[in-house]
Amino acid sequence: MEFFTCPCPEKGMVVLNGNEQGYNKDENGKIRVFQCGRGLHEVALECKEGKLCSNSPQEVMISDTNPITPQEVPFQCGS
Repeated sequence: MEFFTCPCPEKGMVVLNGNEQGYNKDENGKIRVFQCGRGLHEVALECKEGKLCSNSPQEVMISDTNPITPQEVPFQCGS
């Protein structure tokens, strides 16, 4: 298994290859770690408050990770 996070200033729904994975942050605002298989993935973030991420979706290669050092797939909220 591989591991990744989706940091963003806002809380949003992480979508991996078209499947919702849960929110990028927990109820305390801590960034959550997600699991996936090794390889090329489409990762999107749907902001909770109606905002659109300016760089969503992203196509990323996720490999050579672990739960302690997950790959970051960063997002930035747009207008």
